[in-house]
Amino acid sequence: MKFYLDTIEQIKGENEGEFTEYGKREVKADEQTAMTAFYTKLANVSNSSSHQYMDIKIVNSDGGIIKKDKLGEYID
Repeated sequence: MKFYLDTIEQIKGENEGEFTEYGKREVKADEQTAMTAFYTKLANVSNSSSHQYMDIKIVNSDGGIIKKDKLGEYID
């Protein structure tokens, strides 16, 4: 079974109230590798002053959500 690390991030732009949003999916070979990547990404984003928001989750090949978290508040 494969595991996927899905992220949606909002990063503050150069101007006040300006944000860049993007999503990413990374394939991980096993659950332990996915968990390590999950916590590493959480730590990096929580220590970053340029991030406004992040939604992160680990999904398995069957579509089941293994772990999910979010940081910050999403701005429309």
